[in-house]
Amino acid sequence: MPCQDAISAVPASAVSGRDDVIDLHSYESLADFLAGVPDPRRRHGIRHRIAVVLAFAVAAVMAGADSVTAIAEWAGDVPPEVLQALGACRDRRGRLTAPSLSTFRRVLRKLDGQALAAAFGAWLRAQVRDGLADASSLVIALDGKTVRGARGKDGKAPHLLAAMITGTRAVIAQKDINAKTNEITQVRPLLEDIDITGALVTADALHVQKDTARYLTEDKDADYLFTAVKDNQPSLFDALDALDWENAPVTHVMRDRGHGRRETRTIQVLPAPEGLFPHAAQAFLIERAIQDPRDGKLRSAVTALGITSRTTRRGGTPEALARAARAHWEIEALHHIRDVTMKEDAQQLRAGTSAQVSASLRNTAIAALRLAGFTSAATGRRWAARNPARPLAAMNLI
Repeated sequence: MPCQDAISAVPASAVSGRDDVIDLHSYESLADFLAGVPDPRRRHGIRHRIAVVLAFAVAAVMAGADSVTAIAEWAGDVPPEVLQALGACRDRRGRLTAPSLSTFRRVLRKLDGQALAAAFGAWLRAQVRDGLADASSLVIALDGKTVRGARGKDGKAPHLLAAMITGTRAVIAQKDINAKTNEITQVRPLLEDIDITGALVTADALHVQKDTARYLTEDKDADYLFTAVKDNQPSLFDALDALDWENAPVTHVMRDRGHGRRETRTIQVLPAPEGLFPHAAQAFLIERAIQDPRDGKLRSAVTALGITSRTTRRGGTPEALARAARAHWEIEALHHIRDVTMKEDAQQLRAGTSAQVSASLRNTAIAALRLAGFTSAATGRRWAARNPARPLAAMNLI
């Protein structure tokens, strides 16, 4: 029998313990966004639509699957009501059947990785949008990660540049960086089709580039915040370092305690000298001190210079700049979760686009669980694993 026309719903009663975690009415269905992902397979013999295969894959990763084999095993074990909700086909006997291991492997190997990341990103952006006061409160972090387990025979591994909304850890764009180029040249193609109007884009020293600054402000109508300006821009570093920081007041202080340490971060902000850097409005100096909470002794002290196009009129207060700079580390935390919690670097996925596609599945699973109320991906995955209908709730399929 043919596949169902649409991914359908299962009774809300199928998801025990859901109501105190996720508000289903505030989300759009992931299936609506996956329907537009190009199917790389030949039309003849296709049983499960591409959106169905991908919905199964995301649900399985949320529930703890860390490999293609584990995804197929999870799909083969779920009850009929979950198969129905995910849009599974029926066999000749009328029984609902999940996609096979070979189907998952073929799809994940041949998919357009950037198109898939864009579909996931559009869904996540839609979930985050309603919770924002205005576009200027959107902070997007840029950073790259090498997928070491996917290293090929030539010794090279895929390097993925991503754009992530801080706070939710929602990756809205991801691109595999060709070995012949680097991250610097790929910011434009990464963000080309993404609406980031009014957002504040954060990046580290590697991306302190005049062309990038002009692109973000002039072409994308966004702002930039570059931290840790270093020796790759010596003239800019010297100009920032020469500013009168000694007499500039500390305008915001952030304190945090945990993981056996006490951290204090301060920020000083000065107007950026005219002509210093394209569209630069403010310069800042962040000092970070870590103390032992038991005896108060200083463990380490780090200073970082930075520059931003955001003015105070557009919300670039010292507190907002300090929080945006602090939030940039979240994209590194996301990469750590993929490595440690989801064992990404242990997966030797080399064929086609499978490494990039698998990274997108993990990104989306992490963000969906965070949107569902879990600050710990490990806790969220255990929650999802205890009931196969729960990942569907996080994707708003029930």
